[in-house]
Order: sequence, then C-alpha cells, then structure tokens
Amino acid sequence: MKTIRMKGNYSNLFLTLIAMLILVGCSNSSPTNSSPIEKQTAEDVVKNYIIASANDDADKISKTILNPDLYAEKLKGLTKSSKQRTVEFTRNAARNQDVPIGKYVIVDFLVQGQATPKQIYLKNTDQGFKVDLVRYWGFSPVSFAQFKAEKSTTGVKFYIWAELDDYFNYEFSGKDNQYYSIKISDSENKHTSLHAYLSKDDLRCNEAYDVLKDGKSHQMVVNLKYPTQRKNSSDGVLVDKVLTIGDWLDVPSSERVDGK
Repeated sequence: MKTIRMKGNYSNLFLTLIAMLILVGCSNSSPTNSSPIEKQTAEDVVKNYIIASANDDADKISKTILNPDLYAEKLKGLTKSSKQRTVEFTRNAARNQDVPIGKYVIVDFLVQGQATPKQIYLKNTDQGFKVDLVRYWGFSPVSFAQFKAEKSTTGVKFYIWAELDDYFNYEFSGKDNQYYSIKISDSENKHTSLHAYLSKDDLRCNEAYDVLKDGKSHQMVVNLKYPTQRKNSSDGVLVDKVLTIGDWLDVPSSERVDGK
C-alpha cells in the first residue's frame, strides 16, 4: 500500500486543522468561567433597602443592613407586601471604588411622594455596602423617659432633633449670656419636653449654634446630662458634648469618606 505524503502547504494546513479541533474540544469540555459578580453600589443598596422596608420584606431587609441578627425578632413579625417605591438621589452616592472597606458614606435620597430628602448611612464591608440602622433611625441607648426618671449627671448619648429656642428657666434663668437654649426631641420626634443648653464657652457648641441659628430643626448627636445643682421639676439639661452637627453619623472623621 502506498503511503500518501503531504508536502508543503498541504502538510501545514493539515496540522492547523488538527490543532483547531483539539482547541474546540477542550473549550467544549471545560466549564465556562463566569465573570465575578460586581458589588452593588451604595445607591443600589439604598434602593433595595427602601423598597424592602416599604414591603416589610424581612429577608431582603436583612441582606441590606449591618448586624441583621440584632433585628431578627423585629423582622419576624413583618408581613410581606408588594408596594412600589421610586427612589431619587439628591447627590451622587459614592461608588465602590471610592469607599475603602470599613468606612462610611452618607447618601442623600428622596422617596417619591415625600417632600423632604433624607440621609442614610452605609458602611462598606467585605460583603458590600450595608445600611447602619442604629444611626439611620437614631436609636439612642436610653429613652427620654428613662433619662428624665434617672436624671443622670454624667453624659448620656442621644440622637436628637434640635432647634434654637429662647426658653431660660429654673437654674438657667437669667443665664442667656452663658448658654444658648435649644428645644430637643428624640429621633422619632415624639417627645419635645426637654430643653437643653449649649455653653457659649465651648467651641463645638458655638459651631452647633451657627447651624441652628437658621431656625430650622437639625439632626445632632450629643451627650446630655442634668446639672449637679438642680431645682425641683426642672427639665433643663446640659449638652455635655456635641458629637455631630447636621447628621447622626457619629464616627471619627477618618472613617467617613466625606471627612466631616
């Protein structure tokens, strides 16, 4: 039997075809490498949280928040619905590459049908951005009612709404040259029976005054305490320390991408 020999270009063509067949076979037999899933942006997480909250969707809420185990009992009682929510952003939220792991970003947003924009705080974690519910909702360590009952003379942290006032009474009577008077309410705006006083000798208190003098209500985080020398029935309290002015994100400036 004669042996067929391929010469020149025919031999090269034959080898090329064999190589192509081998490559095709390998590509068909090997699993497809899927591209990694890109982490959601801060805006994406805010939208998901707002929609999940509107629908009382416990499973989706837990996927968007920090430390979901802390809220497990509250989430259990939710009844899922299917409401629609449109979320607009009043300033650009930081993208993943802008926020290092472990740092916070503030996102301003507006829900359709609501008149006032809100702020929400997210921490970038190994699992992506997560909403910090403690600071978003302003969950103070104790209630105003407990604080008033115990009348602590050491600073207690509160997430409050504050606005400038002119009320000076009891131990603060006639001391408008030493203090600024502010009317304060808790984070849910349910109790407005406390008046607090900012020392005019304190730098941060004066910075707070510069914000509050517009007459509007502003978010603040403060340590409050009762004066050691107190008159009966007085609900006037001292601002022992101003932690934030204009938001409830009470973390060091080094942990915030906006540097506030």
